[in-house]
Amino acid sequence: MHRALQTQASSQNMLLDEKHLLTERKVSLDQLQVALTAQRRRICLDLQSIYPICSVDDETLRFTIRGIYLPATGKWDGGSVGEEQVATALGWTAHLVWLLSFYLGLPLRYAVQPVGGRSLIKDPVSIIMGSRT
Repeated sequence: MHRALQTQASSQNMLLDEKHLLTERKVSLDQLQVALTAQRRRICLDLQSIYPICSVDDETLRFTIRGIYLPATGKWDGGSVGEEQVATALGWTAHLVWLLSFYLGLPLRYAVQPVGGRSLIKDPVSIIMGSRT
């Protein structure tokens, strides 16, 4: 009986020690999460200064990235803005999205391959299903 009480007391001491260790690790985890959030904020601010996106005043949903016009979906007519400029703006946008995904740890639904003006966004579902035309 005495031996069982000693085992129980030893187990309770171990449990208290482990609870203390768990509390210390939770505090450490909270500190790391605060530091990680601050680092991510700094990275996002750096990316905002590298790739500034500004709205065009005369219309809604018209933007520029680093001063180059970024056409809205289905709105590019090819007249006022050249194909190279559109490719450049879309390449920068793809690179920005890819970097944000990487640094924020957010997976993208569609894989982005930033390759400058020839960047790709892959849709694995439409590859499996084939062409819809």
